[in-house]
Amino acid sequence: MKSIYILSLFIAAFTALNAQKANTVIFSEGGEKFTVYLNGEQKNDTPTSNVKIKDLTSEFYQCKIVFEDMTMGVVLLKNFALQFGMETTYVVKMTKKGQYALRYYTGTPIGEDRTAEETPRESVVIISEPAKETPTMEIREERSTHVPSKTTTTVTQTTTTTRPVQEENIKVTMDVPGVNMNINMNVSDPTLQMDVVETTTTTVTTTTQERDPKEQRPPVQNRPQPVKEETVIVSKNGCTSSMPSGDFNKVKSSIESKSFSDSKMTIAKQGIKGKCPTAGQIKDFCALFSFEADKLEFAKFAYDFAWDPENYFEVYEAFTFESSITELSEYIEKK
Repeated sequence: MKSIYILSLFIAAFTALNAQKANTVIFSEGGEKFTVYLNGEQKNDTPTSNVKIKDLTSEFYQCKIVFEDMTMGVVLLKNFALQFGMETTYVVKMTKKGQYALRYYTGTPIGEDRTAEETPRESVVIISEPAKETPTMEIREERSTHVPSKTTTTVTQTTTTTRPVQEENIKVTMDVPGVNMNINMNVSDPTLQMDVVETTTTTVTTTTQERDPKEQRPPVQNRPQPVKEETVIVSKNGCTSSMPSGDFNKVKSSIESKSFSDSKMTIAKQGIKGKCPTAGQIKDFCALFSFEADKLEFAKFAYDFAWDPENYFEVYEAFTFESSITELSEYIEKK
């Protein structure tokens, strides 16, 4: 038992070491080729439109994007945030002002087999439970002029049994990335037991005589049709569609009926929860507020409920001052 405890400690250390790493993927929305620098260190030798960096040991970096075409300028993000155990994806895209920026895209646990999608929405395949298939039998007959022929069927049967086995010696070898760790343990513990699975194969041969060709053949049952797959678009907030126009008009009318900013803000925030309004609808809600500060507060709140956050630049049109646009943009970058 002592040896098993030691082995558990090494496994825990190995798991903790891997958990303190992060991956990142950076790609350009328009296919522009670029070079990535993290804390001044160049990460890709040749410019490309998609860069994956693995085994990063810090959660915060200063990231600089240098385009292959030097006339496109340079993108600098001082707070390039990652998360241990996650693969964080960023996108290089052009803003409404015609300038390139680096934006957070999505995060996926390291090791999860998931292909990056081209929009923030996720495609979920819903498969109806198929009807249980009734076993069918296909009978083939070989006719003879004199004696009915015989057919031989061979059935292979696999049996799995489990029996306890006493193990006296255990050899453990661990290879931890970045650490040379080889462990050899010889354990002699009469109380230690392990399960060993033994598989045996038995071949059974049966002989069946052909059916009389004069007898009526049993009908072969129709196999069930394959189940059709239905693809449903689901947003990150769990909505299958954006805010219906009817709900939008009801919330808008309710906001317009109030005179005080606090009442308008309460109705607006409650009205969009679980409704996934589009960026254009959020812009129209912002326009209902008289003060710039109220517009900015609601725009920040609504970002987490937006159906299409990739189009959130449309909300900037609701602001009067350039400083409000800058503050909202910085807020989104930190999300």
